Amino acid sequence: EPEAEPEAEPEAEPEPEDEPEPEEEPEEASLQNDAASTSAASCSSHSNCYTSKCMAEGFTMTGCWGSQCYHGLPDLGCEGVPNGQAYEGMQADTWCWNHQRDSRCTAGPSASPPSNDAATVA
Repeated sequence: EPEAEPEAEPEAEPEPEDEPEPEEEPEEASLQNDAASTSAASCSSHSNCYTSKCMAEGFTMTGCWGSQCYHGLPDLGCEGVPNGQAYEGMQADTWCWNHQRDSRCTAGPSASPPSNDAATVA
């Protein structure tokens, strides 16, 4: 008895290729430091740094150091960059410090810390 010809298997439909999802930049990448001038950042105590600029949402206000207010936010670009140094393309008047992008920020009159959680006080 002749052998039956095997039925041809239907061709498998090609699986759709997964398109890579566009990588979203971390939210902090879009935030800009205040990068205030030395005169605008002048302070005599941490309380001078409780301003909307220094305490902007997403930032850590590090306080009054050497008569200047400072703030910063995490920046993946600062990984491996020595404290006080900048990486190529970094926002002007900012530098890396402990994996943050730091800068001076605009001081104001002495004030009490705000009660909201807009920023972290270091």
